[in-house]
Amino acid sequence: MKYFETYDSIRDKQVNGIEIFMMNVGDADCFLVIRYANLKIIDTTLIDGGNKSNAKDIVQRLKDLKVTHIDNVVNTHPHADHASGLIEIIKDGSFTFGEMWINSPDQCINANSIRYQLSFYNLNNVLNRFNSAIDLNQEIINACQWRGITIDSPTAGKKIGPFWVLGPSTSFYNECWQSLSNNQAMREWNHYYDIRDFQDIIIEQTSQDKPLGDDTSPINESSVVLQFEYNNKKYVFTGDAGCNAINDIIARGMNSHIEDIFWLGSPHHGSRRNLSPELIDIINPSIVFISCIGSRKHPSKKLVNYFKDNCNSKVHATYYPLGNKNGWKLYCAGTTPSRNTSPSTELYE
Repeated sequence: MKYFETYDSIRDKQVNGIEIFMMNVGDADCFLVIRYANLKIIDTTLIDGGNKSNAKDIVQRLKDLKVTHIDNVVNTHPHADHASGLIEIIKDGSFTFGEMWINSPDQCINANSIRYQLSFYNLNNVLNRFNSAIDLNQEIINACQWRGITIDSPTAGKKIGPFWVLGPSTSFYNECWQSLSNNQAMREWNHYYDIRDFQDIIIEQTSQDKPLGDDTSPINESSVVLQFEYNNKKYVFTGDAGCNAINDIIARGMNSHIEDIFWLGSPHHGSRRNLSPELIDIINPSIVFISCIGSRKHPSKKLVNYFKDNCNSKVHATYYPLGNKNGWKLYCAGTTPSRNTSPSTELYE
């Protein structure tokens, strides 16, 4: 028996076409999902909005697609490459919006207390990232309130348009953010950021020798994970969720919603850290979409090759082929409008 109730909406049963657009925003995320009934739009869902610098291009892409209303907007987590562009899109008067889905760390932490602790121990790399996340979260909320957009929290078990929220659960989300007060753990992260910021090339080179699956930051782990089904095939969007987030979904008995899926939005721009071989074997995707710039880290060749060699996955990325001029990658199924675009090319084909 499935964890969630069976779909009982007439609107869901009438769906006969879907489009998934992965916007070309480099090492950032912006997905648009449109569902159709007889070529008429049923609903639109925007998942993240890239960096602030991407907002103008995303707005133009939405206009090119003749999208003027977005039923649901989801911010997976408050990092600039997922959240800052959303603020500009929400402010843009060209669009109307239904509902904004965003989790808020204020519900589980005392931000000032964590700021004081991080500052006291001179953990400035973590402190700067923490402040940025808190500020971005609040800016999105302020923009929504200014536009009069309803705000809700996307926690496990809720339904957003066609999507079920698989994670985070409220308890896991709280644990992620509360771990920022763990002094020893934050010392280790601060040291990692020190090395990464000043020796990024070395990190990239040595990471090629490291195995798939590793720790990722608590804020990444708090990402919203979404799933919907179309024609009995599962589609999963992961934000920057890591191994701990996916394992928490499994631990809550929701294996059936992430195993042997059809389409996967790979987490964290194809980083080697976010999925272990064991988890990839469970997910076992047929198609993988990766939003990334095409560097030595993103996407990880080791990750891409594991998908291809062990799951026989067809892997696609926004940057490939080089000079991608469409601005997005498109996956469609069922009856959808014709688009002036070339078929997507697989990585390393």
